[in-house]
Amino acid sequence: MRTNKGARSAGTDGIAPRSVGPVEAVGLLARLRQELKERVFRRIRCGR
Repeated sequence: MRTNKGARSAGTDGIAPRSVGPVEAVGLLARLRQELKERVFRRIRCGR
């Protein structure tokens, strides 16, 4: 993801992949995993 054009622009959450370092990525993925396990994850709807 970091090497394609999309890595330069922020997603619907306002965070650009290049601005997330390895330490932050581990935390984000851990939180996502926990939310998925607990079935409380809610996706962000985009304007499509």
